[in-house]
Amino acid sequence: MVNLSQLRGKVVVLTFLYIGCPVACPTLISKVQQAMTKLGSSAADEVALVAVTVDPARDTVKRLREYTSSLPVSWLYLTGEPGQLKITWDNYGIYVEPQQEKMTSAGETMTTENEDMNMEGKGHAGHEGYEVIHTVKVVLIDKEGFLRAELLTTEWQIAELKNKLERLLSGQEITADFHPWRAFVSFLYRCGPVSFSSFGGAVAHSVFMLSLPAVLFGVYRLLVR
Repeated sequence: MVNLSQLRGKVVVLTFLYIGCPVACPTLISKVQQAMTKLGSSAADEVALVAVTVDPARDTVKRLREYTSSLPVSWLYLTGEPGQLKITWDNYGIYVEPQQEKMTSAGETMTTENEDMNMEGKGHAGHEGYEVIHTVKVVLIDKEGFLRAELLTTEWQIAELKNKLERLLSGQEITADFHPWRAFVSFLYRCGPVSFSSFGGAVAHSVFMLSLPAVLFGVYRLLVR
């Protein structure tokens, strides 16, 4: 059993991954490791890299041990019961949706939704034929256990993570930068995937999304009067 209190005194880089992820998770791991390398070996003992699985059914303890042992930088890769993990996912705003699988007439496994996404890559051995849709996010927690910053998707720069870690290691505060695109992507992930049964539904959704800022501004004006 691991909790953040056990890591008090260290800066924590927390993210949510799964071993069979074809693109996003390996990219994220690589960028975090590059940032750690740029920080230097002196930071290794002051920063804890923690990953929580979003695929507990397949990410067994044995698989996680084998996977983390192959990484050049030490990671604490955690799993647990689905109910426990869901509480953690919800606490950090992580949307998780495993794709469903079905059998073809030839006995081959295929996914029932977002099937074209699987053409992008098959992931690691033993994880073929499925994908877990999930929020891609890095959470930075200071030495006192307070959440200080989030990096959404994998579009952030390695230098950005390095700079934030340096500030946290020296006890400085992190200024929260507002990135409209990242905020929009985060909003979509929190709402989950959107599918449309008709062209009219797609148009209605687009109109709603475009009008949402104006509606929120109108509500704000009413409340501040």
